[in-house]
Parts: sequence; C-alpha cells; structure tokens
Amino acid sequence: MKKLLGLCAFLALAFELSAKSSKIVGFDIGLSSGLPVYSDSAVSDSNELVNDGDFNRVIAGGLFDFSFRLCEPLKLLLGADLLCDFIWSGSDYSNHLDYAFWSGIKAYPGIGGLNCSVAYALGRRSDFRNNDAADSIISSSSWGNGFRLGVEYDFLYGSSRTCMPALGFYYRFMPRGNDTYDNIFSVYISIVR
Repeated sequence: MKKLLGLCAFLALAFELSAKSSKIVGFDIGLSSGLPVYSDSAVSDSNELVNDGDFNRVIAGGLFDFSFRLCEPLKLLLGADLLCDFIWSGSDYSNHLDYAFWSGIKAYPGIGGLNCSVAYALGRRSDFRNNDAADSIISSSSWGNGFRLGVEYDFLYGSSRTCMPALGFYYRFMPRGNDTYDNIFSVYISIVR
C-alpha cells in the first residue's frame, strides 16, 4: 500500500512539475467554516447543549483538490473536505466530524476567475458525545452518496503567476441512511497552485 501511495504521489508531482507553464494540472488547499444542518434525531437531540445557553462552539474545516484542465473553460476535479463541529459546555460535549471525497467538473463562464462546480460526493459523519446523563458515545453514519455544488472566485485564473488565493462557497447534500440527510453550507479561502 505504501508503494502504491508513493507511486501516486510521484506521478502527481511529475505532472505538476511538467505542467507549470501550461497549467494543465493544479491543486488547491484551504481552510473553511460553515453551518452543518443535521436531520438525524440522535445528533439533533445531542445538541441540547446549544439550547441550554452557556456553550462554546467552533466550526472549522479544510479542503484540498487536484484539478486537470480538460479544455480552456473546463476542469476535472478530485478532492476531499472535512468540516469539524465542536460543541461543549464544561465536561459535556457533542462533536461531529463530517468528511467527504468528491469528483466533478468546474466551469469558468468567462467572468474573470468566477467559476461553478458540480461534483459527486461520497461521505460520512462521525459523532462523539458525552453528557452527565449518559456515557460517552462514539458513532458513525453510513457512507452516503451525495452531491456538492460550488461557486468560487479564482484569482489565479488567467494570471501568469504560479500561486494565488481563491474565495468560495459550497453546498453539500449527504444522505446518512435511515432516511436522514445532512446539508453542509461552507465558505472557504484556499491557495491555488
């Protein structure tokens, strides 16, 4: 497995180094924050900490993707993102990690670096809960097949520079099994290469 990962990393680096002038291959990595909307009653019930008033909450995440130019306005994307929702009050906590892998198309309609993307997503959520009334609970949802829609402004597009920021927003719809769905709304800033 290590040899396979090493080979993949070597090939990605070789493509990146050979594509510097033509920008056929690129990648970006970034930080995000947002709002996860859970429909799972187990998660919603565990978030009673929020309703009790005195709580702390941090929602932060990260994302990365590789892009391959198909033609001038279209790119193929392969990526992943993670959104962490940490809620706590004293020793009680309700933490959720939402992670997904996705593949899709990014299109530039000709308005500078503005672009839109649509992608198929495969994701899962892991929950870590603890309160005075119950023991610690660690659970994970089923893997779900969903979709990801994004809007981004890429400052590198059309530029001769090699590295610039991008600002964006995405919405990810993720089925979790048992007729439950998560809706993830996220904003991000990334470095595009």
